[in-house]
Amino acid sequence: MSSEMSKTDTKSPSVSSALKIYIAGPDVFSPDAVSLGRLMCDAIRNKGFVPLYPLDNEIDAHETQNLSEQIFDGNIKMIQDCNIVLANLNPFRGSEPDSGTSWEVGYAFALGKKVIGYIDDTRPMIDKVHDTRGWRVEDLGLPLNLMLCHGAFKIVQGDFQSALEQIQTP
Repeated sequence: MSSEMSKTDTKSPSVSSALKIYIAGPDVFSPDAVSLGRLMCDAIRNKGFVPLYPLDNEIDAHETQNLSEQIFDGNIKMIQDCNIVLANLNPFRGSEPDSGTSWEVGYAFALGKKVIGYIDDTRPMIDKVHDTRGWRVEDLGLPLNLMLCHGAFKIVQGDFQSALEQIQTP
């Protein structure tokens, strides 16, 4: 789950070689998603990196029949183009992370991308998830499902900025 980044994990930030960072998470559903995205993108730019924010995808809003496919394809391209994924893995609409974000983490892992997840509560799942149907909760000492924990390069306790600070410049 955790490991230290080495100097070979980053490139010197320049226009052509700056790290591209994809911002994954349910933040796109926030009532202030556009302004929140601007703040996150500005923080990434201030570190000399290139932000990739899902709401920046070019979407033809008049093509409502395939709108979801356009969003999916745009996000896929951004993940393919990025070097690192910063993923908000806080609970969303329940006790687990956003399902779309979880999918993006798995896809990025499959592509060999570095994923840094962030969560507020790093207590083990057994201490914070209580299933009302009697289903067993993982008791592995991990703050998230084992597939997310082991699919991420690192899980950081804190917010977006805490995760961004994990990316070292040379």
